[in-house]
Amino acid sequence: MTSVGAGTESDEAQRIKGNIKNTKIIFEDVAALLETVGKEMERSGWNPESNTAVTGVSGVIGQPKLWLPSRMFRFFKNGRYPSLLAFVSVILDDEATGEYTISEPMATAGVLDFGQGSHAVEDRNWEYWYSEWYGYSSWYGVDRGKDEWPTIQMGPADDWKAKWKEAGARPVSFETFKCFGVPLVEVSSDTETRSKIVAPLLALI
Repeated sequence: MTSVGAGTESDEAQRIKGNIKNTKIIFEDVAALLETVGKEMERSGWNPESNTAVTGVSGVIGQPKLWLPSRMFRFFKNGRYPSLLAFVSVILDDEATGEYTISEPMATAGVLDFGQGSHAVEDRNWEYWYSEWYGYSSWYGVDRGKDEWPTIQMGPADDWKAKWKEAGARPVSFETFKCFGVPLVEVSSDTETRSKIVAPLLALI
């Protein structure tokens, strides 16, 4: 092992510091994206469900892959649409236990409909992991290719719940959904956040 003089960092120490700094920058960029989304959605009458923005994190010593958050999100509700729950999420990495993989970090958004007469949004009859719904596309019968980013829309006629159940997935409480995704690298400014995430999301409602 090569000795290093006092006050001089090894290449490995510099690499670690660089990785930590880059990770912090990524989180700051994602936070800025979600803040822009929040402001734009509120202007359209959609209020953030809460200030929670991270899921999939664990402090358990035996689960180091879950120490670093890789999925950030915001959910939105609107009193005019009591059965609808809108979301925007950023998925940075594969699902930690391998339930789905992604080809690159992505920003996703969607609208979940819990059915006519439902007040599931107010009753909190849903889970934060719903923000990952686009990542699970193959589980409910969508064969999304590596570089394909389609808008996915399904209802009872598509029999998606049966496919979801056959895949051995956890039950979900919504009945229909619309969602889409874009590569995160394509959303690098407030203008792109508005045009590539917020505007298409509002168009789904």
